[in-house]
Amino acid sequence: MVGGTGPWLESSQRTAAFANLGPGEYRFEVMAANEDGVWSTVPAAAKFHIERAFHQTWWFRVTAVLAVAAALYGLYEMRLRQVAARIRTSMMARTAERERIARELHDTMIQGVQGLVLRFQAVADRYADDPSAQAVLLPALDRAEEMLVEGRERVTGLRRTRVRDFHKELARLMHNEIYPQDLIAPLVVQRPPRPIASGIMDDILAVVGEALNNAACHSQASRIEVGVRYGRWEFDAFVRDNGIGMDAETLASGSPKGHFGILGMRERMVSVGGKLRVESAKGFGTEIRLTLPAKLAYSANRDAGPAIGEA
Repeated sequence: MVGGTGPWLESSQRTAAFANLGPGEYRFEVMAANEDGVWSTVPAAAKFHIERAFHQTWWFRVTAVLAVAAALYGLYEMRLRQVAARIRTSMMARTAERERIARELHDTMIQGVQGLVLRFQAVADRYADDPSAQAVLLPALDRAEEMLVEGRERVTGLRRTRVRDFHKELARLMHNEIYPQDLIAPLVVQRPPRPIASGIMDDILAVVGEALNNAACHSQASRIEVGVRYGRWEFDAFVRDNGIGMDAETLASGSPKGHFGILGMRERMVSVGGKLRVESAKGFGTEIRLTLPAKLAYSANRDAGPAIGEA
């Protein structure tokens, strides 16, 4: 719109109004005609510039994207902390229960066995001159002493008063004499080892031990492999065999009829925030793999123990 006060050709005031112009450089041109209808040969021009508002600048958009990303990451971290706190609470409850069981074992079974050992020792002393009685009593006393020592070690293990090395515990489990050692391959370790959190170690060993027992007793395998992988985001452990495998019905139900080994392993892993995957086919062996998030599996102490059979 062009206008002013008085005749148009004599006015020195000019006004133009535009709506919804974005930021940038603009050139405004006007051509006019006189009373005789003769148009000007050169248009009148005016240049102007509209600055960007702060929310239209590139740095604002980058900042907004970064802020949204930071908010999403913060929500993820908050959720992860909530899950970790819930699992830590569960672990504390389990630890308290283990300590209660340890106290009861110490106050009942161990003390009772120790009392029986003293009574049998008194009987053995009374028949010290009877070789036939000594032949029966002394082995029984020795076995009772061994059971007493084993019971105390179990109580110590329940209380977890010592820091254990995961690889040593896993090697002890694999070298248990109840398993045929000629079937078990050396431990496979992928990536540099990291210390396993003490609160989760028993669960990992229990699942690996159950899987190893199943492979040794039921798979009819000629080779059993055990391995661990220390991933940046996840920790994995697996037991793999080349045995007869499981059919689809058994895989679908989770365990063979009347058995609860796989079901128990899966429940144990879910209770600590992990996952259990079973892959098998009839005649092609079985692999049982457990997975735990790194923040749950690894200890805050970054000093890892020595690797065993690293691959």
